[in-house]
Amino acid sequence: YSFGARSFSIFDLDGQRIFDSGNQLSDLANSEQHWNASNDNQASDDRSDDKGVEPEAITVAEINGAHIAFIGLERQGGIAAYDVSQPDSPKLLDFVNRRDFSQDVCTEVDEDGDCTNGQYNPKSGDLGPESITYFSRLGRHYIAVGNEVSGTTSIYQLELN
Repeated sequence: YSFGARSFSIFDLDGQRIFDSGNQLSDLANSEQHWNASNDNQASDDRSDDKGVEPEAITVAEINGAHIAFIGLERQGGIAAYDVSQPDSPKLLDFVNRRDFSQDVCTEVDEDGDCTNGQYNPKSGDLGPESITYFSRLGRHYIAVGNEVSGTTSIYQLELN
């Protein structure tokens, strides 16, 4: 039995795993007191029997000589940024989640409490980061995040120290 993807791993060129984030992503997301919520409802512990926070969206960018991995958590929501310049010991830089857990996810629900006809509440924020793209313009650095469930695109300007 396996509970699914809850971490990210880094492998060397020989295929040996040199890092695994373990429960770090769950710990980040669950600081919001919504343990393993899904992207289509606010129920706590809805994803524990599936894939947990489900890190899915990822991009790695070289920014000012550092390699930064941006990892989107499809179910719980949020983007984690890690400096992976030292692949065997990445450093967490930041975690941001634009999901509003105080708002209902759906405007219409069926008898099981699931959204019907894709009726998502825009007040619930960004739901289901599915893709991340890094880009820079005029000396500034950004990531664009496509959110599958809410149908939104988020643009984050990165603040570099």
